[in-house]
Amino acid sequence: MNIISIMFAIVTVISLNSDAVAFDKILCITDKIAYIQGEKVVIKITNNSKKDIKIFDRKYIDGGFAVIEIKQNDGTWKSIELYAAANIITFKTLKKGDSHVYIWNTKGYNRSDTSAVPGIYRVIFGNGMVSNQFTINGSENIDQ
Repeated sequence: MNIISIMFAIVTVISLNSDAVAFDKILCITDKIAYIQGEKVVIKITNNSKKDIKIFDRKYIDGGFAVIEIKQNDGTWKSIELYAAANIITFKTLKKGDSHVYIWNTKGYNRSDTSAVPGIYRVIFGNGMVSNQFTINGSENIDQ
């Protein structure tokens, strides 16, 4: 019960803030729902809200501005280790209708030759946007 009250309070505070952005109006979608190990994941963010939003002005996803999570067998999410690129932080403004594409290199994402393991993933950006869930299949599951 307390969790519901806290969540309601947070939603109320956000909705009362005139600068709040409706994240349900911002699409954060991968180009496919299933990928093969080693394949690049492309995520497109489209601003369909009435307000401008600021996003990190980068091409590739890294640990400096996003978290990538894999779904565990018990249904919980666990973040994977991502390297953080240079400390240079620049932002880009997305006006209504504008889009930006990010790419996650699923091979070598932690500065080694590691490939993302098969599983269900999602990306959470630093500003709270969450991508759709997507699957990475092992190379033996190419036809799926």
